[in-house]
Amino acid sequence: MLFNFVKAAGILALASNLQSQVTEFEYAPLTSYLKEAVFPEYSTDQKLFLADQIHKLFTIYGNRDSKVQHYNVDSDILFTDIKNRAANLTGAELNFQIGKAYKQLRDFHTAFKFPAPYACYRTYFPLSFTLIDGADALNPVAAVSGFNTAAKSVWGNELAEVKLGHILVSINGLSLLELYEKYKHLSGGANFYGGMKSILQRLFMVRGGDLGTELQLDENETHVTYELKQRHDSKNTYKVTVPLAGRKKNSCLAPAAPVSHIATDSKKKTPEPFYNDFNEVINESYEIPSDIPYEIIPGTENIIGFAHYKYLGTKLGIIRISSFYPTNYGLIEHLVLTIRGLLVKEFKETDAVVIDVRSNGGGWGLFSNMIPQLFKADFVPGFGSTRKSPINDRIFQNPGHAGFEAYGATPEGQPYSNLFLYETVAETNTFGQAYLKPVAVLNNANCYSSCDIFSAAMQDSQTAKVMFGEDGATGAGGCNVVHHENFRQYNPVDFNAPLPFGVDVTIGWQQLIRNGVNDKKKVEDFGIESDVILRPTTFDLFNVNNRSSVFDRIAHQLRAIGQADGSFWTYFNGEPQLNGDSEVGAPVKFSVTVGYITKLELHLKDKIIDSKTFNLRKHTENSELTGSVANTVGIDHYTIYGYTNDKQVLKTERYIRYIPASSSFLQILPNQTTKWDFKTDTYAALYNGPQTTNDKGFNVQDGKLVVGDGKGYSDSIDTSVSFFVNLNGGLPKIQLDLEFSTETDFDFVYLTLKQKNRKDIEIFKSSGKSQHVNQTFRNLGAVDGPAEIVVRFVSDGGVTDVGGIRLNSISFLA
Repeated sequence: MLFNFVKAAGILALASNLQSQVTEFEYAPLTSYLKEAVFPEYSTDQKLFLADQIHKLFTIYGNRDSKVQHYNVDSDILFTDIKNRAANLTGAELNFQIGKAYKQLRDFHTAFKFPAPYACYRTYFPLSFTLIDGADALNPVAAVSGFNTAAKSVWGNELAEVKLGHILVSINGLSLLELYEKYKHLSGGANFYGGMKSILQRLFMVRGGDLGTELQLDENETHVTYELKQRHDSKNTYKVTVPLAGRKKNSCLAPAAPVSHIATDSKKKTPEPFYNDFNEVINESYEIPSDIPYEIIPGTENIIGFAHYKYLGTKLGIIRISSFYPTNYGLIEHLVLTIRGLLVKEFKETDAVVIDVRSNGGGWGLFSNMIPQLFKADFVPGFGSTRKSPINDRIFQNPGHAGFEAYGATPEGQPYSNLFLYETVAETNTFGQAYLKPVAVLNNANCYSSCDIFSAAMQDSQTAKVMFGEDGATGAGGCNVVHHENFRQYNPVDFNAPLPFGVDVTIGWQQLIRNGVNDKKKVEDFGIESDVILRPTTFDLFNVNNRSSVFDRIAHQLRAIGQADGSFWTYFNGEPQLNGDSEVGAPVKFSVTVGYITKLELHLKDKIIDSKTFNLRKHTENSELTGSVANTVGIDHYTIYGYTNDKQVLKTERYIRYIPASSSFLQILPNQTTKWDFKTDTYAALYNGPQTTNDKGFNVQDGKLVVGDGKGYSDSIDTSVSFFVNLNGGLPKIQLDLEFSTETDFDFVYLTLKQKNRKDIEIFKSSGKSQHVNQTFRNLGAVDGPAEIVVRFVSDGGVTDVGGIRLNSISFLA
């Protein structure tokens, strides 16, 4: 991250930690670096190979037809022409022409990264701008929102007259709209709103080889002239001219091993990344929303924050999701449960909720598609489609790719494959509804990729009461993004070697197709249209007393909608919130609180176990639902339905785990060893997650505990064996004999010790091929009383070329 964002007079101003960046970054006038920013020498073979590989990529480009329709730019023609001329171009000319062609497509998923040393340089402008509320969304007004202090030495005191909130009149004699019209073909941003946001970004930074085909907007440009005016002065303007600053990144210039995007084996399922370098662009060079201070939730990688906001008696809960891209794919469920926890606990007394995804550059599609279920029963995610071509025909010989069956069933001559689901309905409806009052989304044109998916999901399913936007539409990133290196893995015949000099290219491969009220509509180039455009005012830039006109208007509108349709008073809260334990032989109890609901039903295996009726009142009532009595350990999946005058308003899931009675716990005494006998009728129990069937999880075969058939395992497995013990003093030890062969860094085996009111102790976690663990684990800490020792296996959504998991023995001693 190039800059830290700091609060100054209520504004996020841009600053740099110069002490830590002295050796990493150097700043000087741009003219000092122009002769250094050059390209390596390409041989004729290297030029031909680069052009050929990129040409092949664009024969499977998912957005080709959309770009022809919207911008009259045909990628097939562009890259065929470059391929035919490559041998006669210099290395610099070839790179610039490829980069310019990429920019013309206006697709951030489809990116061309130049090689070093050119890519190690960037151009910086001194000011950042944000769009503010104005009379015409298509002729926006921009105000100064921050200062680039990293290169302050280049500009000296020449910007002393410029203040936060001053209005931009022109840059180099062009208004913002004129600037957009001049450079929109190189902006990279799809649709008007995405293009305008990209232009604003380019008025702060031009990356050597990413967002600009060159370091200068125009040839020989070395200075920038701003024409500005004060907020309330409609006539008087002033001008400031300063040199452009350049930045050199020294670590980029040093030789380094290329970053690999290749998955761990040749049949790995198509990666889900609706993620791209747009997130980096946002974080480095664009102002992050700062209307109000968010409290960031620990353990979420700074992805999730929240705030309470009141406006004229309306209590609004705000959930901030800054990215859909956790560093670990396995964190997705945790992050969704964190959001669920906010809804049922932190926001249980609110009148409405808005989810703020402004400037969220995307991430994993599963993350964005798992959130709507918290507000909408039986959510159905959107679809994908793949362009038909000979190269894709060869790729889809591998059944591991998303859309494999749909591609094979597509009629001959159809240009794009039949539709398919990236995620199943079951995967995106694991938890059910958690909040029944009005919910809305707040986004902008820097909401891109998986953020587009999330916004579409909330709008298409009519989950969001209102789609609020700072712009008229989101950024319109309508494909999953795949690297050239990934295609080398999927199809080594056509993509048989890395690109020269560390060049990295991506394309948007499989289209995103919407459903619901926007059935069959594409995301690319259209984006998700806003129902209401809400831009901050200049007053908001100064963030006085943490007030925001944007959230004032959201709270007011959601209250009115909720009162009109009754959702303002509709309420459900129940314990356990999602997962609970119940001893074998004891009845299951669900404590519930309802409002504006006339009937609840408790279902188990499609049968009504209990029901309660209520008067239609606008205040809440407490009650209790009674479940079944289990005779054996295991997990029951309950569903609670709620109705208001026969209209279903609630469907939420509960998972009850039946554990042995405390009298059956294994007593571990000092100097005593107990070896498990592979029986599960006393102190041991097998448990499977919601998406894992019994035959795919842990089971006993031939006197050993194996996953599935013992020879391999399936996608999305979550299975465990728990040992319920009483530790009667001493230091516990666990002897484990475990063999496994799993997908390295994706599918893990865990050994964990759990105790009530104590943080779980992760004793062991590992993955990899042909592993054998045969050891005694000590130093678990001085624990006493009831405890649960868990051996757990979790696999991700793409599993191939792996062996099995076999527990040969486990013993407990103290």
